Amino acid sequence: MRLERNEPGAKPPCNGAPVVPILTTMNDSEHFRLLFWRAFVPLFALPVLGGFLAASPIAEDWGWRNWAIAGAVVGVAVAAYLLRSWLRSDVTLDERGMTLHATSGLQTWPYEKLLKVKQIGKYRARMCFDPDIPETHMHISVDLFDSDGFVDALLDRYAESTGHELPELHVEAETPDEQQAA
Repeated sequence: MRLERNEPGAKPPCNGAPVVPILTTMNDSEHFRLLFWRAFVPLFALPVLGGFLAASPIAEDWGWRNWAIAGAVVGVAVAAYLLRSWLRSDVTLDERGMTLHATSGLQTWPYEKLLKVKQIGKYRARMCFDPDIPETHMHISVDLFDSDGFVDALLDRYAESTGHELPELHVEAETPDEQQAA
């Protein structure tokens, strides 16, 4: 739980009610934004398709007005595509678990199913979840603007929901010092 305190000397609300500290619990949701740079990749084909259209017999007699209409239609489609990608790039941590848009739609993974969290580089976080299938696990990798904050918040919510911290999983591998000693 976090306790937000009002600054000393802060003005009371306009209705004259006393200033009371706000107590926040895990019921509050936290939102993190995915890097959606991969959404731009399909757009790189548009100039090639535009070139084919310009060279085709269909557009042979087009004037500036037809090209402007075609450009406006393509512009609106690109804007709608990028807006859809932006709206689906939200990862939410709330009382139910981690919710994100996956290929099969909106998915929520409860914190109790979390097996491991690893931060890879500056932007990527990789999570390992238990999908309730014997002898299997599932990896979810996300590229986030604030991967440090996301990993910290995810581990905090795991600890709040389970009552203990996420156990460390050690891989049986030799360290470079052990290899040199052998």
